[in-house]
Amino acid sequence: MIGLDLSSSCLYGSIESNSSLFHLVQLRRLNLAENDFNNSKIPSEIRNLTKLNYLDLSFNSFYGKIDFINC
Repeated sequence: MIGLDLSSSCLYGSIESNSSLFHLVQLRRLNLAENDFNNSKIPSEIRNLTKLNYLDLSFNSFYGKIDFINC
């Protein structure tokens, strides 16, 4: 399982749309819980991670919604 756990990593601010995170197209699990994204919008580029089957955005001050398209 290809995963990235960045929970409780003291991340602060926003995730830019050109972040290399969105190039990890084989990623299946992503945990960004318990960071402070300073009430920033959830980046729409997260939908590029089409193989994700687990995403944890809890307790991190994001807002917005994610529209995933399942093929």
